[in-house]
Amino acid sequence: MMAGLEDISGIQLKIGGEVVNWLKPKHRNVVMVFQNDAIWPRMTAHQNIGFVNRHPKIDPG
Repeated sequence: MMAGLEDISGIQLKIGGEVVNWLKPKHRNVVMVFQNDAIWPRMTAHQNIGFVNRHPKIDPG
């Protein structure tokens, strides 16, 4: 939600004490990076990011 990968509904998303629900992700000054160079190198970045959403029983750790 912070990086704009999911819609925000039913909560207030605060960054630095400021509600940012209505700010576009590019204006929230946050980024997302993987801990490893590539989680699954055979998949695109988009596929890697969405993997846990498609496989909710997998704990990304």
